[in-house]
Amino acid sequence: MGELSQHESFVRILTSFGPSSTDLITGYTMEFCPYGSMRLLIQRLRMEERPSLRLKSLWMLQISDGFKYLQERQNQEKVIIHRDLAADNILIDCHLNSKISDFGLAKSLPHSVMTADTWEFEKKRGLERLLPELYADTCKQPDKYGDRYLYGILVVEVLAEFSVRECFSDEGAKDDYKRMVLEGKHFDSFQGRIIGCNPEPSQERDKAIEIMRMTAQVNPENRATFSQVRQVWEQCNFREMQEERRQTLDYFQKTDDTEQQLAQLKISNDPLTAQHMPDAVSDAIGDQSNQWEVVSFLIDTIAKKTGGAQSTAVANPAQNENKDELKVVKILLEKIPDQTVKDQCCKKVVEFAAKKCHFEVAMLLVQEVADQATKDYCCIEAAKAAADKSRWEGVEFLIKTVSDQDLTVNFCIETVESSEESRKLHVIKQVLKCIQSPESKLLFRRRCAVMACSRLHQENIVAFLGLEPDWLLESGPILSFIASLATEGMNSFLTDTLSPVQSRMQPAQITQMLHLCISERHITLSVRLTNDETFSREYVDLPDSTGATALMLAADGNYHELIEKLLDLGASVNSVDSQSRTALSRACEAGHLTAARILLLKGADPSHRDGQGLTCTQLAEQHQNLELVQLLDRLTEGCPYLERWHAVRLIGRGGFGEVYEVLTDTGVRCAAKTLNLPVQLGDELPSVRTEIHRAIESERNLCRLRHPNIVRFLYIAQPKPATVVVFMELLDGRSLERFIHNRPLDELTIRDFSK
Repeated sequence: MGELSQHESFVRILTSFGPSSTDLITGYTMEFCPYGSMRLLIQRLRMEERPSLRLKSLWMLQISDGFKYLQERQNQEKVIIHRDLAADNILIDCHLNSKISDFGLAKSLPHSVMTADTWEFEKKRGLERLLPELYADTCKQPDKYGDRYLYGILVVEVLAEFSVRECFSDEGAKDDYKRMVLEGKHFDSFQGRIIGCNPEPSQERDKAIEIMRMTAQVNPENRATFSQVRQVWEQCNFREMQEERRQTLDYFQKTDDTEQQLAQLKISNDPLTAQHMPDAVSDAIGDQSNQWEVVSFLIDTIAKKTGGAQSTAVANPAQNENKDELKVVKILLEKIPDQTVKDQCCKKVVEFAAKKCHFEVAMLLVQEVADQATKDYCCIEAAKAAADKSRWEGVEFLIKTVSDQDLTVNFCIETVESSEESRKLHVIKQVLKCIQSPESKLLFRRRCAVMACSRLHQENIVAFLGLEPDWLLESGPILSFIASLATEGMNSFLTDTLSPVQSRMQPAQITQMLHLCISERHITLSVRLTNDETFSREYVDLPDSTGATALMLAADGNYHELIEKLLDLGASVNSVDSQSRTALSRACEAGHLTAARILLLKGADPSHRDGQGLTCTQLAEQHQNLELVQLLDRLTEGCPYLERWHAVRLIGRGGFGEVYEVLTDTGVRCAAKTLNLPVQLGDELPSVRTEIHRAIESERNLCRLRHPNIVRFLYIAQPKPATVVVFMELLDGRSLERFIHNRPLDELTIRDFSK
């Protein structure tokens, strides 16, 4: 541990201590990290709505540095594995740098082999229980690959603010999660969560997703090293990361100073009695100083004097037996002639009153406020306190008094987010009653749907809220949620949204959604869309803003199953985008051989030139895909087939070979003359090679002939060393010799030839 303390990525150990008679260390002191664990600081950043994506990325980069030092140094005799990597075990120092701590479960490799019983006990202690190889029972000893996987999980925990450990809260959720991981479906789920928490596209978000996919591999040997992880993070703007760290640090320092100043202004709790309250209030208001602190103190004191049995019923004030606190507030308000001062007093006290369940006091304060913005604030603060106590009737009354619907929606969302997972649906149903505007209700439903789709096992919430068609046309958690369900064969939400009976989604919107799915690599969902009865062939070639069709986007990604499906639906194979690129051009530009072969089979033009004048062959050469270049070269030279042809019937036989009518895999019907040269395969005599080359050159010369009275030769191929196939146009007639020998020519026939 002493050696690790010298590295900037680890919490520095200052001293250690233990019994003087042994070398056993029972405790140690370490540097103070004032901002606590990374998990708690992330919660604070979210609550205070501070931008944090670059700061989180900086922390993850620093953590990768630490693990690179632990496991990948040159000439390193021992490798240290942490085994318990989580946001709780990462501390944030006074400069907002991340520090790895808690090496309680760490081991050095190579280590002595554990017994089966010891390993069974050990693997349940830390986060190793999340490793796929553990619940697949293929790992018998801890190794360095485990930390790599846990790093990928930490990326999700930090960037998506979602703890995978929640999936292990009960056996049912645990089994679902394990099955999803072992089937390799966890990547899309994790990616959806990261995008949901960071909806704005950014380099940091994309690199985080890339690293998650590199490290959270099911096969341990496929997991990226920390050196490779470091290289990916280095592609982000390190200067911008550091700048966000400095800005956040300045903000925290100013905020902490302000809170200390406010704490010093608090009035001491003098032992006033309830009988002396009115006079004390009058005196306090008379000098116009610290009036709202006095009010808070007075109401709190009254609550203590009366044993806390204050009014809690909002719907029926007649149930209240003790009115002391209400009397005090009324006297206080009567003593404030200045309405602005009165508004400020109410604003300060209303939250306190609601937290103490003095809802009648809170309602009185709200009614006394003249300024609408202040009244909205009072209602929201009181409603927050009422929601904490599950006083939904009070919440409904207060929220319906708010004029700003944006404040209403934000309050409702915050209330749902802060509720327990098991109660979220109940809370959603309650706060939905508080929203009056249809537009605000729609906005609330959408934001709740985004939240639910970002988490596992919240399909019941999504089912209650329903999904609007427009929500599926945005990249983010909702689309990722639908895509993950489609991967598992669960399409009920998509079917309901696409339902032709309800006519909720127009054909053009479905095609637009298809474009988005392909761009986001949700291929299973894309195929599902094309199979749906609502998908219109009429709109299959509808372009996006760049002129790209669904077929072009599928060609970009080499999604051959989707390409074939779109072509079957009638997609135009030679349509061009805004840069005059066809689907084949884009496939060649990306170096996708399979996609190019399918498109060529369906009639794609290999000689097409894009907006820069480049042919498909030239685009493939840029990608250095030799096999694709050879395929395109054959076709541009007039080759009528891609890979094979089928003999339809024998036309003639003679000389060295036979002539067949053939049908190629590109749909060309022509004649093919096969020449089997009288040499042994593999014979390497110079004279034999000369004979083969002479025969091939002779047939190639025929292919250069272009005259209306000469049979057109299309292409020459050499499938085997001693076999040459010449493709030529197919004629319906017969040879002149055979034609003449069958019957004499009459005058009319001769006249036809003359014409």
